Amino acid sequence: STRATSPPIATAPSTTGPQLSFVPTLMVDNADVTISVGDVLTVTNNDSMSHTMTAGGPGAPLPLARGGFDSGNIAAGTQWAYRFCSVRSVEWFCMTHPAQMNGFRLTVE
Repeated sequence: STRATSPPIATAPSTTGPQLSFVPTLMVDNADVTISVGDVLTVTNNDSMSHTMTAGGPGAPLPLARGGFDSGNIAAGTQWAYRFCSVRSVEWFCMTHPAQMNGFRLTVE
């Protein structure tokens, strides 16, 4: 299957809510993010390559029905935002770079 080249926007990006950034090279600025139920998490890709924010781990993405999420490809210089409406604590990874970018955590309280 092919993945979208631009991310689906689950909601409008926010400048005041919680932020997460992909930074050069193959890194994030916060590997363990905690937000509140109802918050919009805005993810900005400041790296030079596309990344995803996908719940689960390499080879085992977490299904949406079990609290999973998947940004689709977030192209360099673009944003993806999602409103998290339920309590959860999940690992997430980059589907494009699973060997280098995995084991990150998102907690919604």
